[in-house]
Amino acid sequence: LFAGGSTPSSGVIEIWSISSGKLTASLHTSEAVVTTLAVTPNGQTLAVGGTNGKGVIELWNVSTGALITRLKTHASEAIDSVAISRDGKTLLAGGSSLTAQKEEGVLEVWNLTTRALVRTLSTSAMVVRSVAIAKDNKTAAACGDPKSTTSPYGVAELWDLNGKLISTLGTS
Repeated sequence: LFAGGSTPSSGVIEIWSISSGKLTASLHTSEAVVTTLAVTPNGQTLAVGGTNGKGVIELWNVSTGALITRLKTHASEAIDSVAISRDGKTLLAGGSSLTAQKEEGVLEVWNLTTRALVRTLSTSAMVVRSVAIAKDNKTAAACGDPKSTTSPYGVAELWDLNGKLISTLGTS
């Protein structure tokens, strides 16, 4: 399975079979520009984020090409990155929200089984650009733009997915 956006601003995701090299499905998302994709380890569900200004993550059934649901996040601007744990139970989403003319980073942990928001992590990033979940399914990393406009460095955070910040790097 290989998934990717077809053309900029089309909102179309193409699903390809790696073994046959053939296009197996085209999904028409509500995203203006698809910025991130993640597939569950069993290959059955595709998570899609983008820049539709609605802060939505779409979950798609890869086999049928049907939209399963839309998860409404606290990101009002974009979902820049999604990651799925190796056990397929947790989705981590990063992005940004514009509040009172100020951009704030959004970092959320979702339960993929219940499709419920588990917690919002209080990130120090202005915009979360990239997220990852470790092999242990308990630890995550998030990277993004710093809130300080004078800092030339990005910020990276390590989190326990239960909500505890483990470490922050690159804030000076």
